[in-house]
Amino acid sequence: MEKRMTLEETHTQIIHTLERMREFYKAPVFNEWAIVSAENGKGNVLAYEGPRAADFKTRFPLDMVLLNEELKLRPYEVGDFAFAIEGEGTRFDAFVVVAPNTYLILNNTEAAMSDIRANPLWLKAQVPFANLCMRFQDSVMAMAS
Repeated sequence: MEKRMTLEETHTQIIHTLERMREFYKAPVFNEWAIVSAENGKGNVLAYEGPRAADFKTRFPLDMVLLNEELKLRPYEVGDFAFAIEGEGTRFDAFVVVAPNTYLILNNTEAAMSDIRANPLWLKAQVPFANLCMRFQDSVMAMAS
């Protein structure tokens, strides 16, 4: 089993995964991502990469609306993920639970998730995404042992 990933290692894994997804998809699948912790009703952006660093925090509540609906559907464990199919523009497309109360938020600011999924290359691009989710699960399981 792997050891628990540091924020720096998580950052590196995300960048590597998004590059692999781009290779399979022949275009960026997500051009914006953030690691966000949510504790005691407050959010804290731990890392961000994307085209709108200046207004990411202020738009976060509005852009998170669709994914918040997904979060309400069931409890999510580390490594679990969900997509907001209707997400388009700056509304976030996906999240992955990175650690307890910590999420990787993913978005494509130029394409809707429904458009991304319509491309047959999306199937191959899901492989590195799934591998990243498993790494998060392994990281937490390593802490427990």
